[in-house]
Amino acid sequence: MRRVTVCPSCAGTRIVHDTSNPLEGPLGLPERLMCKDCGHIGYTFPTMPEQEVTTYKKHASTKKNTAVDVSYGNFAVRALWKVTSPTLFVLGAIILFAQPLIGSVLMLVATAMMYITYVTKRSLKPE
Repeated sequence: MRRVTVCPSCAGTRIVHDTSNPLEGPLGLPERLMCKDCGHIGYTFPTMPEQEVTTYKKHASTKKNTAVDVSYGNFAVRALWKVTSPTLFVLGAIILFAQPLIGSVLMLVATAMMYITYVTKRSLKPE
């Protein structure tokens, strides 16, 4: 019996790993999934036997599925990065005078964090 991952919003089965955040793997953050049919991104997608997908799709089409992904808190992580990255940059600039290597590494890490947080935009449309 083959198991299939299903989108909680549209009941689609074309689910892929979301690769919009390159730091998820190296930092040990949980990997997010993305539905290629509707663009829903989240951490929790139901998995069920392949035979039950048609029943799930009928239920999803008759009743508007408003599943809320409450895992991990995407907003909290982004808010934390928006505060941490400029602080780390200023701290690196201050330390740069006493310890040039440590200061420049801190500034480099902060710059990468700011680029990911402020410049890159997450594409919510399916590929």
